[in-house]
Amino acid sequence: MDNRGPNDLEQVKQPVPSSDKMNPFDQTDECPSGNDPAKLSEIEGLNWGAFLMNWIWLIPINTTWAVITFVVIFALNCLAGLGSVVQLVLAIYLLLKGNRFAWKFRPFRDVEEFKAVQAAWLKWGIILLAAGLLIGIGVAVLFGGFIMAILAGGSR
Repeated sequence: MDNRGPNDLEQVKQPVPSSDKMNPFDQTDECPSGNDPAKLSEIEGLNWGAFLMNWIWLIPINTTWAVITFVVIFALNCLAGLGSVVQLVLAIYLLLKGNRFAWKFRPFRDVEEFKAVQAAWLKWGIILLAAGLLIGIGVAVLFGGFIMAILAGGSR
């Protein structure tokens, strides 16, 4: 009979950092996630997955920033059409600081796991961008043809 309990699992889950320590603008090397701050230099660089997926990319980091960002972008789009500007600023910030932000606020076993997770975000960002472009082009072609047919039929 196996006497192991739920606390004896082979893979130990790391604690989720408390939200009061999660300041995305914090420039210190402190890592509330429990990751080794000395490895920040190994993960420096541009984070294209965070750039392409921006506010959704924040959700697995367990921050309230994802919710706040979504609400602000949605409200600005509804009120003044400025949500795209805010989203672009957020995307550029995450492109430049996303690796550091993710390492500080989300637990990873090692640098290799971190790089694999960020590569997956990039892959899905490219897939969704390509799908959006194809759908947009398809809709433009369909509606463009429809409008041209209406205009051509109305001029006779």
